[in-house]
Amino acid sequence: VLVEGTSKRSDGQLRGRTDSNHTVVFDRALGLAPGDYALVDVTACTSATLLGHAVARTTLAETTAASRPEAV
Repeated sequence: VLVEGTSKRSDGQLRGRTDSNHTVVFDRALGLAPGDYALVDVTACTSATLLGHAVARTTLAETTAASRPEAV
């Protein structure tokens, strides 16, 4: 998730977007700031928003490398 800023309803939560452009709201944690990437565990949803909690700070390179199959 790319962190975009605070959520509309609470300064204690952050909002971001997945790589498929879905909005995700999660508790502020791990010292995340707008522009950071985070791994988020999605635990619930509404009709337009995914809800979850941050698991780890990451980078785009780390996320891309983890999703590629190992070369044989």
